[in-house]
Amino acid sequence: MVLYLSSYKLGKRTDILKKWIKNNNNKILLIPNARDAKKKSEEEKQNIESDKKSLEDIGFSVTVLDLKDYFNREKELKKYISSQFNAVYVLGGNTFVLRQAMKLSGFDKIIKENKNKNFLYAGYSAGICVLAKNLNGIERVDEKINPYNSDKVINEGIRTNRLLYRSTL
Repeated sequence: MVLYLSSYKLGKRTDILKKWIKNNNNKILLIPNARDAKKKSEEEKQNIESDKKSLEDIGFSVTVLDLKDYFNREKELKKYISSQFNAVYVLGGNTFVLRQAMKLSGFDKIIKENKNKNFLYAGYSAGICVLAKNLNGIERVDEKINPYNSDKVINEGIRTNRLLYRSTL
């Protein structure tokens, strides 16, 4: 797996993503679940559309994937992703909300078990925080909430250590 990590939005090195597209394909899933605890306002919809447009502007064909549609359906999610996608872009928002959505859908296991060395995991803010070994300290910037009425807030990260590019402001 290849990681493209940015602290905010696409960062400054979109040339790396353009090169990745040339060598792979341009289909990418945009995952907005870190924002599930926010009200679904027109402004929030526009923010997600803005992220989608940024990806399209550099050459990606973007499909929005709501992980809630796959809660307790990990096999279906894995089949969907592997059938046509070689990349994901995970948006910022609340890290604990995103981590919970990843667990309930099985996305976390799918990512951890992915053996495709060319699979692209790109994201920013919460989208990259979930990749840590654990989420200790994140509560200083993100409220520990669980909007899905499941067991508990998850403190374990996905833990991966492969990196293509990390951008900071």
